[in-house]
Amino acid sequence: MAVQLAFQVEEEADSCVDAIHAAACAAVDLTARPGFADFTAGPTAITVEHADAARIVLTTDDRWAASAIRTALRRSGAAVEADPGNETTTVTVWAVGEDHDAPQAETLLTEERDEYGRTILLLDGPDGTVEQQCGAGGHNDLIVHAQHPFPSSARIDCPRHGNGCWIRSDWPWSQRTVRSCVKSVVTETGYTWQVAPEAEVRMRDIYLLHVHRTRLTGSAPAFRLAAAPAVQAPSQTSAAPVPSPQPPVSIPRQVDVIRDLADFEGAA
Repeated sequence: MAVQLAFQVEEEADSCVDAIHAAACAAVDLTARPGFADFTAGPTAITVEHADAARIVLTTDDRWAASAIRTALRRSGAAVEADPGNETTTVTVWAVGEDHDAPQAETLLTEERDEYGRTILLLDGPDGTVEQQCGAGGHNDLIVHAQHPFPSSARIDCPRHGNGCWIRSDWPWSQRTVRSCVKSVVTETGYTWQVAPEAEVRMRDIYLLHVHRTRLTGSAPAFRLAAAPAVQAPSQTSAAPVPSPQPPVSIPRQVDVIRDLADFEGAA
């Protein structure tokens, strides 16, 4: 059945567009981020090209600005269209669904090996996959895959699911936990991965939180943004003009990156 996407009221739509636009401007503000001046000759022009209940499309005059905006918005909770080649000056932000009353999902945990012999745990559900790579260095990523946008995800051409897969592979420091359910142990034949029964429970928690609860159901999706810049109205005083300090710009919060399933703490 087709899902009708619509904002509840017009003011809500305007507020979402304003918040996304303000966060985009803050991401490339030369006062707050002077290092960005190395990539641009001056302030970046950012305009709203299109906005409806499903997506907001921003255009910039610089592809590096577009890349910085995508990163900042995604780290603040928005779902964005990825551009791995950093080729376009367009930023597309997608609305995210939310359904806390969704029935439980059927999931299945399997284990496979990649071409290098590394262990990969996969928890598959009807709307996506939680993938835990078990390896060294950058090969131990925890990746959430979904058929629909979810907070802090990007739509890419996924090696596992093809074009149009929404993924997330970085997680905030606040979700770390000390306990470990995937350990490297030494056996008679060498190192191997020991997977505790708790692994499936945690992976299922991740699936329910990030995939199952954000399915595109009958309710209207919304644009997620954890930290939008504060907006200060200009002074209306009739006194002689006095230079005032610039208001602080709230930058979308950047997060530390953790990679292991063992570092995820499920929702309460």
